[in-house]
Amino acid sequence: MGASHSTDYRPSPEQQEQESLANSTGFFTFLKSAFARLSVPQSQCIPLSSLQLSLSVPSVTLGSASSISAPDFPLLPHVGPASSELLFAAGKDGTDWTAFLQGYNKCCARMSASCSFNLLCRLFYGVCRRAGIASPLDFDQKDAEGGKVEGRMEAGELLMLLWLCWVMEQSPRIAKRGGGEVFLPDLSQMLLSAFVACGEVVDDDGLWDFDCLQSGKSVSLQKLCVWLLTTAPGLLNCFPYFLREKIRAIAVSGVSRCIKGKFKQ
Repeated sequence: MGASHSTDYRPSPEQQEQESLANSTGFFTFLKSAFARLSVPQSQCIPLSSLQLSLSVPSVTLGSASSISAPDFPLLPHVGPASSELLFAAGKDGTDWTAFLQGYNKCCARMSASCSFNLLCRLFYGVCRRAGIASPLDFDQKDAEGGKVEGRMEAGELLMLLWLCWVMEQSPRIAKRGGGEVFLPDLSQMLLSAFVACGEVVDDDGLWDFDCLQSGKSVSLQKLCVWLLTTAPGLLNCFPYFLREKIRAIAVSGVSRCIKGKFKQ
């Protein structure tokens, strides 16, 4: 795919490596179908605009049970562009077959928990940057993979990260409903659990009256990673799940290419 169909054609070692890695995930058929539907026949590449729209969260009206109001969660319109920028390298004509596989493998192939956490943090960083929100995270920008993530998160920032994970996990259901109203869950007890487990809040008699969002306290990302692994390891799979479901939806639908912001059959 993405190259000449001549009988003399031989895939590059990099393409073979990426195909083998993608095939090991059991998702290769969906990847081939999705690429065929999104790519432009002349260039055998996916335009950047198509990737961004394909990975976007449907337009929704947000409600929240938390003390942080929904208008303070402006991240969702930026998920598609940030995901595309993070995962898929684009040349002059867009993302070719090898780069498409490479982006998928970067997110969905087998990796350590710390790498999954770093990738989730990098997505959060990219979404916040596009939304005009100062991010508390820091990466080695000279490292192609982003390097080790460092920094601290206040409760409001952690809440936005958890909400982002929740929306990605719910994305297939939201898409089936065609968007509409989405009621963000009250995660105050989860926030408290994180701050207690990371040693930022003392477990005493006044614990349950403690308001993390108003405390001004923060938690280091290293401690947060440990808390996620021991308390909510499934959160690290939200981004890979989101990407796989987006690719699956493209592969099984009648969608071919995204033109001028709309999908064309």
